[in-house]
Amino acid sequence: MGVSKNFSNLRAAAFWAKDLLAGSRVKFHYNEIESSFANNHRNKESKLKALLKHAAETTSFYANFKSATLSDFPLVNKLQLRNNAADFISSSFDQSKLVKQVTSGSTGTPLAIYSDAEKRLRNNADTLFFANKAGYKLGERLVNLKIWSTANQKSSRLMKMQNLIPIDVLRLDDNLLEAFCKTLVANKQPTHLVGYASALELLAKYIDKKNYSNNDLQIRSVIGISEGMTAVTKDIFQKQLGICALSRYSNIENGIIAQQQTNGKPTFEINSASFIVEIFKMDEDVLAHPGELGRIVITDLYNYAMPLIRYDTGDIGALNPNNHFELETIEGRKLDLIYDAKGNLISSYIVYKNMFQYTEILQYQFVQTGAKEYTFKINTEQPFAREQQLRAEFLKYLGDEANFSIEYVDEIPLLASGKRKKIVNTYHNKQS
Repeated sequence: MGVSKNFSNLRAAAFWAKDLLAGSRVKFHYNEIESSFANNHRNKESKLKALLKHAAETTSFYANFKSATLSDFPLVNKLQLRNNAADFISSSFDQSKLVKQVTSGSTGTPLAIYSDAEKRLRNNADTLFFANKAGYKLGERLVNLKIWSTANQKSSRLMKMQNLIPIDVLRLDDNLLEAFCKTLVANKQPTHLVGYASALELLAKYIDKKNYSNNDLQIRSVIGISEGMTAVTKDIFQKQLGICALSRYSNIENGIIAQQQTNGKPTFEINSASFIVEIFKMDEDVLAHPGELGRIVITDLYNYAMPLIRYDTGDIGALNPNNHFELETIEGRKLDLIYDAKGNLISSYIVYKNMFQYTEILQYQFVQTGAKEYTFKINTEQPFAREQQLRAEFLKYLGDEANFSIEYVDEIPLLASGKRKKIVNTYHNKQS
């Protein structure tokens, strides 16, 4: 343990030494984020004022909003950004030197976003800050469960320097999970997990099945991204390893927007040091009340190359009425909201609410296929004996007129992005 700690300290020292030679920009942003949280984000208004002024003076789209306040700015969506990208790019930057990132398009329209070097540094500092809040210490072993391809694969030398273990979710099966757990057991050192929530669920269930403890694995933190983490996953990590697994809300366009805290609360602490988060009503550009579900709208305080002001993310959530620095809930994407048999919007929480008790179900997916038609796909190794109980629970939320059927499948397929969606609404997607 002492040797691995020394190597971790060396890696951390090397990272900060490299940053020092580059002008200590990551350190500057990290300290600014830390200070912002310590002071309840009192400097947010000055950041916002500077951003709005820059956008009005250097972009075509915002040219008519000089001297305007945030409430005067319009909401923008992915389609506007995709079709009019040049109008949002600041004339202060050479576009050929900007970093271009493209969203996958698996859950919506593919979108290219450009960012400048300072925004990339800010994202690096955000990542370090929120990982540290979860328990990660720079230099310790980090396991990243996502799609790994030739496009994003790092060299073995760089991964060793960063103490990074990549796990490709497209190849995630019991053989890979067994090999991974054996690696942790054989080479004990503090380990941190970050990855798609569906991949972490498979790992958690394997840990439970093999009855591993943290004396075996030395896992110190778990962060789920891209999908909501189920109560089953959280419960297993708590029971088997004594860890409070966290969900993180982030996207490719902006970075880390919010993250749960290690106090076990279900709410998400907003990254108010780097973003302004607003919640708008579902079908009109009016602010929602605290606690009311609505569209999550982001103002990125640090992307000066392509200012994203009041950007409608396509995600749904609600502000905590008791703490405006927190999101009370994040329901996922607007395209996959659930409606009961009378057409009323209901929380996706109903899908996750009782699934912890059905330990015989390996994978599941809830699909709304019509106004009153719902299919629940399940993958089990043994015959499922509790169909009537499951059906009764869902009809309680969907209504007695709902046509709720259960379909047995061999696998819930992964999307091209590597995510495995638990909720799909094919009916309302067609209507919109």
